[in-house]
Amino acid sequence: MNKRQSVRKAIIIGMFLLFPITITWLSPALPVIYAGYGGVLTGAVIIFFLQFLTSLFLGRVFCGYICSAGGLQECMMRVSDKKIKNAKLNNIKYIIWVLWLLSIVILFILSGGVNEVDFFAGTVDGWIFLFAPYRYMIYFGVILLMFSAHLKV
Repeated sequence: MNKRQSVRKAIIIGMFLLFPITITWLSPALPVIYAGYGGVLTGAVIIFFLQFLTSLFLGRVFCGYICSAGGLQECMMRVSDKKIKNAKLNNIKYIIWVLWLLSIVILFILSGGVNEVDFFAGTVDGWIFLFAPYRYMIYFGVILLMFSAHLKV
């Protein structure tokens, strides 16, 4: 393994370890909840938009260096090197993304547009996910889902 790959893997595994802190800004649920709750543009929407722009100009940089799920996949490859290849499951992600984006746009329209920008919406009293222990159910649910998909449990 070359030095660049070693650095990439170290960064992406580090991002996985930071996932309990960054999950608030990587949550697909928060943009939907807050868009319908008064037209609040959350940090998650801003992060997703930045991911989109990054992918247009830098390709898969986010996926290969910053994505917490990519860090989990790197860790799981140590356990099992099985590849998930299912064309039907691969195409379903586009349907999910379109429905998700449409729901956010429709909720913003129904709320009268973007009424507020709150990067910290969804945090607990301004604190990050780490300080809201009940939210770890979401964190471990995401990890269990990815782990079971990878191992085909």
